[in-house]
Amino acid sequence: DSTDLMYIKCEANSDKDAFVFIYNDNLYIQLMTATNDSQAEKVTTSSTTIQFYNGSYVYYTTDSGIYRYSVLDREEKQITDKSDINTDKMDFDGRYVYFFAKGSDQETDTKYLYRADCEALGEMKTECIAELLEEDIPEEDELGKEE
Repeated sequence: DSTDLMYIKCEANSDKDAFVFIYNDNLYIQLMTATNDSQAEKVTTSSTTIQFYNGSYVYYTTDSGIYRYSVLDREEKQITDKSDINTDKMDFDGRYVYFFAKGSDQETDTKYLYRADCEALGEMKTECIAELLEEDIPEEDELGKEE
């Protein structure tokens, strides 16, 4: 569902309407009111994937987490520093970004449901909201049995 080009319409200030796009794996922004000789502004310096937008914000992932970029303020905010994220399964409810990622200090490939608060002031606020209970984890001898 991610895209390499997205149009962000700023309801409050149409002078800030912009295209955001991926070029050479980096995120760029180009104002719609820009003249042909103005340059697109480079936002990221690492491999970036646009995930979705909400209002004047574009949300994207890099190897170091999920970020939000304000087209109006031209400010980047890191939403979470979880890095092993399943970007195919991501959702947003207006405040929280929901995603699956590996747990902390985890040796298996199991991913758990997390949510990151986009409105948290100051530091990032990421919490695991769904994980396997101890009794739900199959025993070693049950793994090979058929139902």
